[in-house]
Amino acid sequence: MMNKKYSPSRLRKRIFELLEKAIAEEGELSIAGYIENLYDDRGKSGWMSFYISDGDARLYCTVAPEVAGKIDFPIRTGSFVRIGARFHVYEKKSQVELSVNSIESSDEQGDFHKKLDKLFEDLAAEGLLSQVGMRKVATDPPPSRIAIITPKNSRAIKDIKSALESEGTLDITDTVIELDEPTPQALISAIEKCGFIMENPDLIIVAQAGGEDLSIFNNEDVVRAVARCKIPVVSAVGHSIDRTLLDSIAAETKATPTAAGEWLKNLKLTYIRKKREARKRFLFLISGMLVTVLLFELYYLIGQWIG
Repeated sequence: MMNKKYSPSRLRKRIFELLEKAIAEEGELSIAGYIENLYDDRGKSGWMSFYISDGDARLYCTVAPEVAGKIDFPIRTGSFVRIGARFHVYEKKSQVELSVNSIESSDEQGDFHKKLDKLFEDLAAEGLLSQVGMRKVATDPPPSRIAIITPKNSRAIKDIKSALESEGTLDITDTVIELDEPTPQALISAIEKCGFIMENPDLIIVAQAGGEDLSIFNNEDVVRAVARCKIPVVSAVGHSIDRTLLDSIAAETKATPTAAGEWLKNLKLTYIRKKREARKRFLFLISGMLVTVLLFELYYLIGQWIG
């Protein structure tokens, strides 16, 4: 039997025809999950978009103005909601998304903060929370050996390095660990291997550009790996509207990779400035002491000469 021949466009069309048929049979779906990467433009265009996630997977959702305008509760990244939606297939974009017809707040599993509270209770009971509190980022001297963990081909690396290099050489050595697959297990493995991949790292930065999948950073196993890690971990994922469980357990949380780079740069610059000021004070003190000694010696000699 001869294999069917396809061009890429024809194969894509066939795949989406099959998807549309299967999706049509599902009708309207009721889906519960956490909101990630919320884009709320109700004040201008009226549209909203977000990802709905259960921590292991997420789906892109769009909310038209006529539906978004009826939302009568505070909605934010981390909210737990239940939506009524239908799948829409966009062949040209090779994309499937959910078109939301209804959205309501849900307490079926609680929101982000309830999940966070429960996790903190468990970590405290296991003695991991106290260990996290002891691992602060050093400032005197600040970190110089940095391990950066990021998904492969993420622009987060460029953002961090651009911020660091804006002030020239700051005596920072970095090692980049890229995740081939952005999965919880891959991230856990990278965190656990940092000390072997880079000799004596001072700091681990877990970074990801905004708009990318945040679900792995809300994974409990990842949070536990960070809690066990003996090296301070900085969370620099997403943007300021996003918050993850990783943010709540990290030694430091920065809204973006660029913000993490700026923060580290400022730590180094502050340390350099303090060292220079201390040196100036020391030299001033020494010079003052020398002047005093010379004056005493001069008075003594004058006394000897007059006497």
